[in-house]
Amino acid sequence: MKLRITKSCAGDTFSFIANQTAEVEDSIGADLVSAGYAEEIKEAKPAATKAGAKKNADA
Repeated sequence: MKLRITKSCAGDTFSFIANQTAEVEDSIGADLVSAGYAEEIKEAKPAATKAGAKKNADA
């Protein structure tokens, strides 16, 4: 899970500072988000194109 840390925090296996971006295990990430120490960064999915459509108009 990818997170943006909103408040500095530390645990047995991690230490983060505010405004840091971190990749963590899902269980740790869920705990940090629910406690208000982090926000999940969701990856944007690429837009689907129609079959046979050109991806680059200049090509």
